[in-house]
Amino acid sequence: MIVTFTSLLVIVFILELSGGISGYVLRARASSIIQDKMKDSMQQYQNSSEISIVWDNLQRDVKFLFIFFKFLFLHKFYFSNECSNI
Repeated sequence: MIVTFTSLLVIVFILELSGGISGYVLRARASSIIQDKMKDSMQQYQNSSEISIVWDNLQRDVKFLFIFFKFLFLHKFYFSNECSNI
């Protein structure tokens, strides 16, 4: 029973390690693919309601984050490090 559990745990660890390595190696390619797909979808903005909804939501979320972090910066709200007292 313990041997089965250990062997399955080793298999899962190897799969996660190989996935992490392949993700690290292919990160530049994934970035270029995402950029190409986003550019293609921007050309279809007027034709597809689903794409226009996705782009509108993305723009709204980015605008909200910009306003939020600008507020924090202007009012000098900084995140305190709770571990500094240890």
